[in-house]
Amino acid sequence: MQKVADDDAEAFSCLYCKFSPVLRRFLANWDGHYALADDFIQKVFTRLWEQRKNFRAESSFQTYLFSIARYTLNEEKRKFGRIVKKYSVFDSSCDNGLSQPEAEFYLKELMTTYNEVKTKLTDVQRQTLELFRTTDVPFRNVSKMIGCSPKALESRLYRARKRLQELLAPILRE
Repeated sequence: MQKVADDDAEAFSCLYCKFSPVLRRFLANWDGHYALADDFIQKVFTRLWEQRKNFRAESSFQTYLFSIARYTLNEEKRKFGRIVKKYSVFDSSCDNGLSQPEAEFYLKELMTTYNEVKTKLTDVQRQTLELFRTTDVPFRNVSKMIGCSPKALESRLYRARKRLQELLAPILRE
């Protein structure tokens, strides 16, 4: 880890090879499944790289890595919880009077409607929304991929979301 702190990419690669299987087992024990294991491992190692200068060797590397892993996992669970609470039709605190099959039907219908409405967006708006929906690439890198400044990308994303809301509003009122 001392070499990694000195920006040694090869040492970082060695740590990744050695500890990614350990993190995969950690995730299975902690969370009970592997569904997002690769994404999780990548986020942990990204955070490790970003914080490489903060490692003080007061504890073992593995202790340091697992503290980052626990923090990352808890952060992801909080983020997921906020998303589920905001968008879920299955939220038990919300008495919408729907059975699970009915809710699944309406959710499927909503996704079909979303995909139809998305065709009414411009190509640039659709591309911008898709990049943010399907990738976990940092904002600055997405702007480079599209070939515009981060500020222009921010404006594109804002306009695309606003147009999508306008198109969906009458449908959602029904």
